[in-house]
Amino acid sequence: MEKYSNWRDAGTGIQPFLPPAPIKVDLRFGSLVLALIQSYILGPFLALVRSVLLLPVTLLTLLLIGLKQLLVVKFFQRAFHTTIVGPLVRLVLLLLGFHFIHHEIVSLKKGRRDANTTASGKRTAPVTSPQAGDLLLANHASYIDIFYLYAHYDPVFVQMDATVTDPRRFRRISVGQALQTCGECPMGFARGQKQGTKEDEGTLQTLPMLTRNARAHREGPVVVFLEGTTSNGRALLKPLEVFRNQEDVDPESRLFPLLFK
Repeated sequence: MEKYSNWRDAGTGIQPFLPPAPIKVDLRFGSLVLALIQSYILGPFLALVRSVLLLPVTLLTLLLIGLKQLLVVKFFQRAFHTTIVGPLVRLVLLLLGFHFIHHEIVSLKKGRRDANTTASGKRTAPVTSPQAGDLLLANHASYIDIFYLYAHYDPVFVQMDATVTDPRRFRRISVGQALQTCGECPMGFARGQKQGTKEDEGTLQTLPMLTRNARAHREGPVVVFLEGTTSNGRALLKPLEVFRNQEDVDPESRLFPLLFK
């Protein structure tokens, strides 16, 4: 059996050539009573309380997000997000059951490119989190990713246009539009996909244009979902051809790969 352990998936612990081990169940009387209380008394009560609180908190959060867009000065927008909107979005995550989200920063080995190196290879001052104009290259599992990114980074969400390929063009989308894309077909697979119109072409920009604009206006990092659709988070789908040549990357942008597990 030891020879099959080499095929074990490090992320899930699944061994494709061995049957899964049965889940151990504690059959002691006290444990069974506690499990029944949690499942049939405490669980439904907490679900009811969370549901009652979730609706008004979500509506208030959406209202304040719209109010934030009315602020003209970017400094006040960022301060409003940090002090009011961000904590409310974290409260929404808490009510959804995400009491604690583990965040780990992993750097590459010495001698290789890390987060302190721009896309052009230039070394910069040490930084621990993405700044305005940097690129967040992330996978996408569910709408929870949108909430998390918005609460922590207040980023610029973008969506790649499948009809323009040389150079790659992106459209800037709002938080609500980013949430809507969670249920859409993967890019390029939607049946009867509409072609870009002249009105759409006016809103399309290259990725370097978006990152430079975000850096100039202090709007936060730019998020690119490389898979182009949601997945189950167990493995990465084939990335979209976002970076086809050097012109597709802003040389002053730091690259931050982000993995949701």
